[in-house]
Amino acid sequence: MNKKTDEELMMMFKTGNSRGFEILFERYRTRLFTFIFRMLGQKRETAEDLFQEVYINVYKGKDFYEPTSRFSSWLFTIARNHCLNYLKSQKYRESLKTGSLDSEGFPEPSVPGTSDAGEKDNRLMLENALSTLSETYREIVLLRAVEGFSSQEIGEMLNMNPTTVRSNYYRARMELKKKLLPVLEGGE
Repeated sequence: MNKKTDEELMMMFKTGNSRGFEILFERYRTRLFTFIFRMLGQKRETAEDLFQEVYINVYKGKDFYEPTSRFSSWLFTIARNHCLNYLKSQKYRESLKTGSLDSEGFPEPSVPGTSDAGEKDNRLMLENALSTLSETYREIVLLRAVEGFSSQEIGEMLNMNPTTVRSNYYRARMELKKKLLPVLEGGE
């Protein structure tokens, strides 16, 4: 059953087979949590709450799912909308004053290619630089570089022309380079 596509699993779930949902949850657990965590500027406790809300919405919204595009695009669009709604709410402003980074049960968000203990500083620098980007740039970088969505798919998710997505991705990368290059060269 694990060899089924995401869309097939979601259609199984839609017709009453909860195993499809369980497999999809496991497939996307780490990626989705990491995406939410980064979208929220590394607020772990809030990311955990929104992560659960996203999957509750997927569970409740199964009857509305149509396999017209990739399941992952549908899932990450739901997550993105939850993050944006949260960021715009008063709750976000209040949480800036207090917050906990303690967690149990969720994997530590990771950046591909930085699994060594010696790379932890680089990972933290990248995470910090990502958190300073505008919301639009940050989500485009996360969706493109980390999640691997195409410019076309990101454009559909963000209601943006794919050319604009590519342009914003380029600008975001240049901003990251400007922020990271002095630090990596030792000039901090």
